[in-house]
Amino acid sequence: MEKQLINLTSMFLKMNRFVLFLLIAFPLTIKFYSIPSNDFPIINFLLGSIGGIFFLCWLYAVGHNANEKIVSQGISLSSFKYFNLSILILIVAYLLVMFLGTTIHDNWGSIKISYTSPLFLSIIFLCAIIITTAIAGKTLVSAESNRVVGISKYFTTALQLLIAPIGLWFIQPRMKQLHNSN
Repeated sequence: MEKQLINLTSMFLKMNRFVLFLLIAFPLTIKFYSIPSNDFPIINFLLGSIGGIFFLCWLYAVGHNANEKIVSQGISLSSFKYFNLSILILIVAYLLVMFLGTTIHDNWGSIKISYTSPLFLSIIFLCAIIITTAIAGKTLVSAESNRVVGISKYFTTALQLLIAPIGLWFIQPRMKQLHNSN
């Protein structure tokens, strides 16, 4: 089943970066700049999730495609065994935040503050995103340089993956090149 999922998500690696940008950023833009409606909570949930789903599929494809390149070079990356687990934790944490979390709106002077309660669900979600992008970034840079690299080499790539709407402009051409060389 994992092989079919890798083949399905690898179509994101063949896309033009402008189209990929629209797939990830456009649903999020609609969600953030539309008037929130409590009449249609499912539609609001789906609009906010579509861009995240595309981003997660692209990130999954980046990690696994780069790992295939590393394996074909005879290099073993020990941290990649946690990649699928971090994706799974990311999905579960997102669903828990969306269905069990409540958004609390508060004022601190003239500043409006919104946060999700319970806070530990949001922290788990954030940690899962950071771990997933760090592993994918390390895998990508290791595949490009044909050796296992340290954090100083892959930090900027992982940061670009974390800020996907901006970073995909730089990562997508590298992934197309890596995908075509496989």
